[in-house]
Amino acid sequence: MKYRLPAEFEKHNAVLIMFPHSDKEDFAPKLTAVQYEFVEFIKRISFYETCVVIVKDEKHKSLVYHLLLDSCAKMDNIKYLQYAAYRVWMRDSGPIPVIDNDTQKPVYLDFNFNAWANYHAYQKDNDVPKITAAFMERETLRPLYKGKRVTLEGGAIDVNGSGTLLCTEECLMDNNVQVRNADYTKKDYEKVFE
Repeated sequence: MKYRLPAEFEKHNAVLIMFPHSDKEDFAPKLTAVQYEFVEFIKRISFYETCVVIVKDEKHKSLVYHLLLDSCAKMDNIKYLQYAAYRVWMRDSGPIPVIDNDTQKPVYLDFNFNAWANYHAYQKDNDVPKITAAFMERETLRPLYKGKRVTLEGGAIDVNGSGTLLCTEECLMDNNVQVRNADYTKKDYEKVFE
């Protein structure tokens, strides 16, 4: 195999976090409370490793910077990437890293993201893997199956880093609720995951 999908608990370069900036769909009317929870989360991670925090724009970056500074986060371990996406669930819309077995370097898989077929505003979320890859100076691959991009969230799968991948039929194959790849069979998904 050319690529290996590492387990989430393996050593990594950074944690990718999008800082909430909109209360229109996800957090109304609790945006401020949610933001403070994110500050606490980022602060704790910053003590041990690098955090790449996606912020909407320069004004948003300034807000986040000052919130983190006031929280006593380890500021040297925080990097900012400006991009105005919507969903904060980076495990779902963000890149899925794989390791190139030839070079031992990470490559970012850029699956199609459709916001769980549940939200209208998601096109910018769909570009998060590409934007993040450019920021982290990583190569990207867009998984295709039968000539079309595959829709998948990172949270839909779990791996052990040794070739075992877990997922559920309910998540990936329901053709009525949160449809990802209409008409995919188990065999189709097995081919995709190979």
